Amino acid sequence: MTLQLRSGHALRQGLGQAHRRAPVQVEPLPVFIGFDPREEIAFDVCRFSLLRRASVPLHVQALHRAELQACGLYRRRVRYRDDGQQVDAIDGPQTPGELTLES
Repeated sequence: MTLQLRSGHALRQGLGQAHRRAPVQVEPLPVFIGFDPREEIAFDVCRFSLLRRASVPLHVQALHRAELQACGLYRRRVRYRDDGQQVDAIDGPQTPGELTLES
C-alpha cells in the first residue's frame, strides 16, 4: 500500500516498515526568447511571468542576435532606415524587433 503525501514523498507500507521514496528531480525545461536591447523590460517581464507561473522548473535563455550571428546560426541581413528603424532586408519593414525566425 502506498500513501502519497502533500510534500511529494510517498510512503510505502511493506513488511511492517514505512519506506520513504525521494521526490523525482525534474530537469529544467529550456525556453528561448528573442532579446531586443531596445525592449529589455519586455524580456524581463516575459521571463518573470514564465518563471512565476510555470508548473515545472524552467531555464529561460535570451537569444542575442550578435551571439547567434557569431555562431553562424543567424544569417539574415538587416538594413537601417534614415530614422534608425531596423528593417529586415528580405521581409521588409513589417518585421518588428531585432530577431526574425527564418523559415
